Amino acid sequence: IQVFRRHYAACVMLGVISSVPVWILLFSSGLVGVMGAMQTHTPLPAHFTQPNFLLLFLFGLGAYAWAYVTNGAIIVAASDAYLHDTVEPLQALRTSLGHAPAMLLAGLLFIIPMALGAIVFVVGMFYVMTRYFAVIPAILLEDKGPVNAFHRSRDLSQGFRWRIFATAALAWVICLIVLYTLQTVAGLLPITPVGIALVNAVVGLLVTPLVWIVITVLYYDQRIRKDTFDLEMMAQQLTPAPAAS
Repeated sequence: IQVFRRHYAACVMLGVISSVPVWILLFSSGLVGVMGAMQTHTPLPAHFTQPNFLLLFLFGLGAYAWAYVTNGAIIVAASDAYLHDTVEPLQALRTSLGHAPAMLLAGLLFIIPMALGAIVFVVGMFYVMTRYFAVIPAILLEDKGPVNAFHRSRDLSQGFRWRIFATAALAWVICLIVLYTLQTVAGLLPITPVGIALVNAVVGLLVTPLVWIVITVLYYDQRIRKDTFDLEMMAQQLTPAPAAS
């Protein structure tokens, strides 16, 4: 939370960059109005027409891939903030773009264990998510390949999965409480369904980066527990003593 507070503007800026394609898709298709109407239980807008679902699907894939990469940029920014207390959003985005192929391949590979976990319902999915929580951080921050990143995350999470699950779940609960509270307030205001959808989008941008920051800090916390990463960082910061004359 302290990392999020100190570098709030940079994290929100990356969240905005992440969401731009998605909101272009929603506005151009008219789905924003539908979403707002569903939340307020009002009839669909009179001008709404049936969208082209093939184009929506293709654009949605591109928007999802872009969001995946830009969320990676939030992880890089959170890493810089955690280690150096400085954040350069554009540099974080460039770093994430450089690892985009590996991240997207890892995202495809992640579907396999998630599908297997879904067979045993929610418990299996949560197990998979905690076991492989550090896949993207390992790709971005250790330059691991997609397959090695899964092995790395498995090793980091070994013996600490309940702790990882509880911490990540707490971050999600905080975000959801803020989201639903502000959405409820927005629903009481005399604004249109499109306006409500916009309010929800803005609220999401303001709080959801917290989840990625928590994942990043968890990743470093596990490296400290497993790899004595804190001692490694201290050794790097030590300057050699001047040679005796």
